Amino acid sequence: MAVSSGAAHADILSLWGARAFNGDVAATLAQYKTLTPLAEKHGAQVELFVDDTLGQQQVTFGMRFNTLTDWGTFKDAFNNDPEVAAWMAENQPDYNRHFTQSMLWANVSSPGAGVGIVEGKNVFWAGSFMATSPSNADRTVREFTKMAKYIEGLGGTAHIYTNGIDDNIWFTFAFDSFSEGSQLFTQLATDKAWQKIVSDFGAKNLARASSQSWVTRGQ
Repeated sequence: MAVSSGAAHADILSLWGARAFNGDVAATLAQYKTLTPLAEKHGAQVELFVDDTLGQQQVTFGMRFNTLTDWGTFKDAFNNDPEVAAWMAENQPDYNRHFTQSMLWANVSSPGAGVGIVEGKNVFWAGSFMATSPSNADRTVREFTKMAKYIEGLGGTAHIYTNGIDDNIWFTFAFDSFSEGSQLFTQLATDKAWQKIVSDFGAKNLARASSQSWVTRGQ
């Protein structure tokens, strides 16, 4: 686990993901919700997410922090809390059997954005990209930043995250609803300026898509 050092003061997003326990999304969300007050007690802003990854429904426990220092302070307090230890003893076996990911992401496109960066947004498109070489990771971030600014010029919301692992870069769009998201993608499909931006990026062979998913907030 690592994050870009240049993003120490940004929207920091910690994600703990698991396949829905026995295929039951509601039960998985209910279990995660019992952990929420323990995380919030130590300063995390908790956000629950649901998505379909490679045909399997996944529920993710997300926590946002204003800075990397805040995350470190949280970890020390959270890991030494007897209530958290008791919760883990009871519930972690389920989580371990269904575990999919544990990642720490730093927002590199909106320094100083803080935990309210997607407040009010309920639907997200997330694309994960792998830089074709370590030297191309920063170049990819710069290209995605240009794309994000273009999206914002159309009234959309876009952010770029990195986690320092295998030059992995996460390009995300945030929407109020699926309708808003589908409208933006429909617009982009016929937007000649956007198509040129994407085509030029592809020709540079800086990164390759490794996964994409639509994500909703867990209720």
